[in-house]
Amino acid sequence: MREQGDGRLRGGAYDRRRSSMLACCCGLSFGLSFTLPAAAAPEPEVGDVDPFEPVPIRVPDPLPRTGTLSIDSTAFGARLIAEPLDVPDSGLAPGEVAELGPMPVHAVLAPGRWRLRVDSPGYQPWSQEVSVVAGEVTSLQAEPELIDGAWFELRAVDAESEGAKVELDGELLCTIPCRKLVAPGDYRVAIRKRRKKPLEFPLAMVQADEVVLDVTLEPATSRAPALITGVAGLATLTTAVIFTARAEATRRDLARDLQDYGQYDGDDRRIDAGRRDAVVAGAMYGTTAVIGALTLFYLLRQTGVASKAEKHRRSLAGGPRWQLAPAIGGGHYGLTGGLRF
Repeated sequence: MREQGDGRLRGGAYDRRRSSMLACCCGLSFGLSFTLPAAAAPEPEVGDVDPFEPVPIRVPDPLPRTGTLSIDSTAFGARLIAEPLDVPDSGLAPGEVAELGPMPVHAVLAPGRWRLRVDSPGYQPWSQEVSVVAGEVTSLQAEPELIDGAWFELRAVDAESEGAKVELDGELLCTIPCRKLVAPGDYRVAIRKRRKKPLEFPLAMVQADEVVLDVTLEPATSRAPALITGVAGLATLTTAVIFTARAEATRRDLARDLQDYGQYDGDDRRIDAGRRDAVVAGAMYGTTAVIGALTLFYLLRQTGVASKAEKHRRSLAGGPRWQLAPAIGGGHYGLTGGLRF
């Protein structure tokens, strides 16, 4: 009993000492873990460093905001107009149109729906709607038809020439200033105005031509000399008629005496009077003829500067045979040329 008890005592004491030693070891290890300084990080080795290479950043291309309209035509030189119908950002005021210029046309327009029109005096009305897409080229073939006649325009150079009447082949056409569409052909043009020198000349009109006349009418020659000679001629004619009547009366008187078997000799005064009246009448007729011719000369004579008309002719059927126009596409910009025969 005693030995067992001692043994237990000794065993218990042994256990307590072992526990104390474990606790001391744990406490020492715990203290060391907090008191020992942490190991320093390794320093980098000094050596050559590679240079920094920037990486390019690709910026996406902006979305296109316009489209290209390319129009070809055999109506070379006809002017084209674009009218916005459904174009949100046309850049035009309400009611305003875009002048695209003479065909062929390469133009940049805002995307949307446009109405194209030909505005040229040599062609009949033509229009077509087209849709322009942003970033794309819209191609179109425009073929307006020529007018059937020719334009005839007359303009007055000065105010004195305004109001003159224009006749074609004797028929009244218009009063200056005027502009008329006439059929092709050959005409005789006459321009007249009171107290102005008349103007007449031939004129040939061709289809789709434009003939412009700048008219200058000069003051007509004074008719005072013709008036004077005309009055004188009338007086001489009257005198000739009177003396003719007197001579005829004398002749009849002598003839009546002969029928009644009357007697008269060569010294009868009626013979000399009748002969004298006949001579005076003949002289007056001759004078009247001369004065009449002089009166006609004064009536037809035109002194000074004659009336004139300066003619300008051009064909409306097309422009020049060669032309340079801007060419703008999706990836090119430059000039394009055309040569037509």
